[in-house]
Amino acid sequence: MPIMLKLESLTISNNLLTDTEAAVKAISMKCPRLIHLNLTGNPLDIDSKSAKYRKGIKKALGLLFSLDGVPFEGAAQTKTSVP
Repeated sequence: MPIMLKLESLTISNNLLTDTEAAVKAISMKCPRLIHLNLTGNPLDIDSKSAKYRKGIKKALGLLFSLDGVPFEGAAQTKTSVP
């Protein structure tokens, strides 16, 4: 996957992703400006409602506003379109 500096929203649902740490590491390196990420429907999604899952992904992707369609608490509204 190439580096996508302008990408702000990424949906990779239902792709049989099983390793949360590896997936998030790859995403953080290739999509540094990501603010919306949707990983629903993947086997790693089993614990997607847990605070630990959300906190770990937010820590790795510091600019993230929402995960799996759910905004992070206290996150400010962010423009999602890229010029």
